[in-house]
Amino acid sequence: MKNKLNQAGLFLIELLIATLIGAFLLGGVLQVFISSKQTYRMQENLSRLQENGRFALQMISRDARTAGYRECYTAPVLASSISGTNNLGLNSSDTLIMQWSTGICSVTALLSTITYSIQTGTSGQPSLFKTLVTNGTTTTTTTNEVVEGVENIQILFGADTDVTPDYTPNYYVPAGTTGLNLAQVVSLRITIWVRTMDDNLATVTANGDRRIRHAFTSTIAVRNRLP
Repeated sequence: MKNKLNQAGLFLIELLIATLIGAFLLGGVLQVFISSKQTYRMQENLSRLQENGRFALQMISRDARTAGYRECYTAPVLASSISGTNNLGLNSSDTLIMQWSTGICSVTALLSTITYSIQTGTSGQPSLFKTLVTNGTTTTTTTNEVVEGVENIQILFGADTDVTPDYTPNYYVPAGTTGLNLAQVVSLRITIWVRTMDDNLATVTANGDRRIRHAFTSTIAVRNRLP
C-alpha cells in the first residue's frame, strides 16, 4: 500500500524563514541600486564641475587677452585697461575689470568694459557673473550669469617693475596692494573655486555642506601690453 501525503500548509517558522531570506535578498538589491545611483551622481557632478571650471577660465582668459586693445592705433592708450577689487565680493571674492576700445579712427571709439564677479545666481547658488558696459553715443549695460557653481575668484596682478621693462612680472600681488602700479601689469594669475551643484557627495563636511570643490588656476599674459 502507498501512503499519499498532501501539503496541508506552512508552519509559522517556515513563513518566518522565507520572509527573512526574502528581506536579505531585497536588501542586497536595494544596496546595489543605492550604490549605483550614488556613483552616477558623483560622476555626473564631477563632470559638470570640470566643465564649469574649464569654461569659466577659458572665458575670463579670452577677455583678459583682449584688455587694452585699440582698434584705432592712434586712440589714447587705456591706462586703466586692467583693474579690480580684492576680497570685496561674495564669499570674499575678487572682481576683475577689463577695458578695450573699438571703432575706426574717424569715428568716436566705443569703450567696452567687462567686469567679472561672484554673485548669487537664479538657483540660489554662487555663480560667475559677467557685466558688459559699452560707452558710445549711448551707454548700454548687460549683466549675465555665465557659470553656475563658481563660489570664489582670486586675482593676482603680475607687475613688471624693471626700469627697462622686460615684460616679465617681478611679483604677483592682489589689487590694492601698496606700490602696485596697474599700468605695469603684464599678466594675471587667476584662481577660481568651483563646487558641485549637488550636496552630500563628499565624505567630510566643509563650509557647512558636503559638496566637492576644486580649484582651477591659470596665468594669462596681457597681450596688448607686450611688444
